[in-house]
Amino acid sequence: MSLISYQHGVFQNLYHLVWTTKYRYKCMRKEKYRLAVRRALEAAASRHGIVFVELSVMRDHVHALVSAHPTMSASKALGLLKGASAYS
Repeated sequence: MSLISYQHGVFQNLYHLVWTTKYRYKCMRKEKYRLAVRRALEAAASRHGIVFVELSVMRDHVHALVSAHPTMSASKALGLLKGASAYS
């Protein structure tokens, strides 16, 4: 991942985000559900300027390594992505 430059600075914000389903239910056992979650996450990321370096959707949790703008906190990025995955 390369550095991103703006008018007054250069940055590289990488966050490793992990979240699980409620009670660790295996909601994404089938491949079609994992693909639906992946598509929803990618759509939300593109809307909010988040770039996935790595994304892995498992049966009961999601791992994501993301790059975000320096004004976006890790908790804000996580909230946006978790909200998107809840609707898929």
